[in-house]
Amino acid sequence: MLNFESEGFLEVESGNIKKLSRSASAVSLHDPDGNSFDLYAVLCDVAGDDRPRCLVAFHAKELKRSVVFAIDNPDQPAWEYGEKLLADMGFVLDGVKLSLSPAMLEVVLRDVPGLAAPDAARKQRAEKSAMLADFQRLVDADPDSPAGKRAALKLGSEKRLEERAEQLRTFLVALFTAEREAEEAGRYTQELDVLRQQLQEAEARADEERQQRE
Repeated sequence: MLNFESEGFLEVESGNIKKLSRSASAVSLHDPDGNSFDLYAVLCDVAGDDRPRCLVAFHAKELKRSVVFAIDNPDQPAWEYGEKLLADMGFVLDGVKLSLSPAMLEVVLRDVPGLAAPDAARKQRAEKSAMLADFQRLVDADPDSPAGKRAALKLGSEKRLEERAEQLRTFLVALFTAEREAEEAGRYTQELDVLRQQLQEAEARADEERQQRE
């Protein structure tokens, strides 16, 4: 099952990446409201301070952001589960070669959709925040000036992107929440079946022992 982790970038230091795969092409997914999202997928095995983690990121180039989930499945290895889930969704994954020189690895990782080192991600967020603040100051200073009108258009475009990003996050979280509930319900049903079988076997043994005593 997938648990929502973060939104923006799949943030990981290159030295902590144990295994990495990415989809070369996008898959189009549609939410119940008819919204369409062209998404790339990234599967990343990460070495953590406490325990390794396996992450899945769905990246929308249109929105310049990813929705990141952590795999938590006790029934099979996380990487294997992630590969199967993404294949079932239509993604074709290619492994990313990691045994490269640091400089070459940096170039390769920069091409992976939505993947970023934590420092680079923080820098991009700070630059974007500063840019939007500048646009807002231009609008506040003189909304009818050419510069103010251009800034208002930029802010309006950014607002629409944020709304689309919220739609995407809501859709993916709901999708995998429903999947998790279905998996848990299935596991509960299996446990009940085992318990019923054990009860039937116990009752059969009790009947057999009773008949032997008689």
